[in-house]
Formats: sequence, structure tokens, C-alpha cells
Amino acid sequence: MNVGTARRCRGHLEEALFAFARAAAMGAASADFYYNLGLTHIDRNDFESARAVLAKAMAQAPQDAEIRFRYAYCCYECLRPDEALQALEG
Repeated sequence: MNVGTARRCRGHLEEALFAFARAAAMGAASADFYYNLGLTHIDRNDFESARAVLAKAMAQAPQDAEIRFRYAYCCYECLRPDEALQALEG
């Protein structure tokens, strides 16, 4: 997971996705993992994929404000304003 995060920070988004896929194959499934994977999808402007993985992160860490904010942002970008507002209400 850390390799994927480092690659995302350097702007190597496809390499980051590959590293996250390897981490998932090795069992990574924490809120942190889904959050960082979601940020990579956001950087790629793939808001639907980001929304899907951030929903998993939010399910595991429902009180995390940053995860909720990023999820709401993706919902908004995917034209799901009701879901965005619901996420922010939490």
C-alpha cells in the first residue's frame, strides 16, 4: 500500500494502481487502503471508481471526516448530490 501511495504522490498513477492491486491481492482492505486508492482515482478524474472505494473506506471508518469529505466530493462529481449531502451530515 505504501508503494502505491508513494507512486501516487509522484504522479505515477498507473503504477500506483498496479501497486494497490498487488496490495489488495495480499489482503489489504483497511480504511486507509481504500482511502489512498480512492485518492488515486480522484487524481485520474475517475470519480465513479473513487466513490466506490471511498464508500468501502467510509463503511470501515464512519467517523473519519476526511474520508467523508472525499466521498461527498466524488458523489457530487458523479451527479449524486443527495448522497454527497448525506455523507456530509455524518
